[in-house]
Amino acid sequence: MIRSRALLAFRYSMATVVAFVLFGTLSCGENASAPEPEPANVAVETANSVQKIVGPEGGTLTTTSGAGIAYTLDIPAGALLDELEIAMTPVT
Repeated sequence: MIRSRALLAFRYSMATVVAFVLFGTLSCGENASAPEPEPANVAVETANSVQKIVGPEGGTLTTTSGAGIAYTLDIPAGALLDELEIAMTPVT
């Protein structure tokens, strides 16, 4: 009696695991009804582009577009493991 209950409990738990695995696998498929994204219509202002080497200590990049809009990118301390060149270019 105890052995059959243990076997039954094992079967239920295995069925639950299999159901979760199947559900997880099937839910990761592509969404056929999702619309295609429209292409972005932007112009890049390379004349106002800025570059800066930023390291683990962090840093700030600032640029202004031709229309006078100021853009600031703050990179906090600890966000980067090594020095890296960061570039920022305004778009219109």
